[in-house]
Amino acid sequence: MREIVNAILYQAHAGVQWHYLPPHSAVYYYFTLWRDDGTNQTIHDLLRRQVRESRGRKEDPSAVVLDRQTLRISPNASADTTGPDETKRSPGRKRGIATDAFCPGGSLWNRSGGSPSRPSAR
Repeated sequence: MREIVNAILYQAHAGVQWHYLPPHSAVYYYFTLWRDDGTNQTIHDLLRRQVRESRGRKEDPSAVVLDRQTLRISPNASADTTGPDETKRSPGRKRGIATDAFCPGGSLWNRSGGSPSRPSAR
C-alpha cells in the first residue's frame, strides 16, 4: 500500500502519465477510489490543519487569496469546456486557485472561459 501512495504522490509531483507507474492499473484504481469517496480530500484537510496548528495558527483560515488565469487550449477541444473570457478578450479555459496566505496547496478549479468569474455574476 505504501508503494501505491508513493506512486500517487510521484504522479502528482512529476506529472507523469499513469501507464509509466508500476503497476499502473492498481495505482490508478486506488487514486480514483480515494478521489471519488473523498479520502484524498480528508487527508489533505487533516494535513493542512496539522501544519497550521504547528505554526500557531487557527485550524481553519480566516482569509484566502484568490487568483485566476485563462489558458489557451487546442482548437480541437470540446466547445462545452471552452469559451471566450470577456474580461481578458481571449478564448480558452479558466483556471483558478484559492489558497490560505500561509498554507501551501489550495483549491484549484477549472471552467470554460465564458463562465462568470464572480459569484455575483452568476
